[in-house]
Amino acid sequence: MRSFLNLLTNQLSKRTDMSTTRFHVVTDETMPAPEAIPAGAVLVPQSVYGVGRGAAGFTSPPPIRFGSQGAPGIHLHLALRGDYRELPDAESVVPGTNVGQKIGFRMNWPGYANWFKHFTIPAAAGLCKKGPLAREVARQVQDFLQTMSGNIPAPDARNWNVANIRLEDLVLLELRQVSQGSWQAVLCLIVVR
Repeated sequence: MRSFLNLLTNQLSKRTDMSTTRFHVVTDETMPAPEAIPAGAVLVPQSVYGVGRGAAGFTSPPPIRFGSQGAPGIHLHLALRGDYRELPDAESVVPGTNVGQKIGFRMNWPGYANWFKHFTIPAAAGLCKKGPLAREVARQVQDFLQTMSGNIPAPDARNWNVANIRLEDLVLLELRQVSQGSWQAVLCLIVVR
């Protein structure tokens, strides 16, 4: 695993735009960094969409966090099946979301063009709940992986080739609003099982 992490770090540091690019990081100050990502996983280094764009004065609300009892995240393949065993608060209402609201879901996966797709916030009994929202994010990530699997990533990001990544390898940590109407998932990739 260490050699894989070193290779990823070296590839990312060779990028010329690294000084101005912002990346998603897990910033919950109540959760120490080593515990913020599941063991055997690395954070997918997606650049943050929307820096300097959108309505003046936009302030991102707190992220929607997924996980249970100190264990970060929900495996996307489980969320896609509606299996919320890793998400005991699956029935909790997600604040700041409007049922039927159409949002833009963005993926800025390393080595690929930015990907964007609209989806409607799922509703159960007129409320947006965390479990169904995780399921919809899993659908969007699966669609991204399938759509981009025929594309070759940029040479400096060849280890992030989506053709080699399965939904079973990804964990949803957070969902962040990055601009008015646009959201990005903070994901990690399991590299050691």
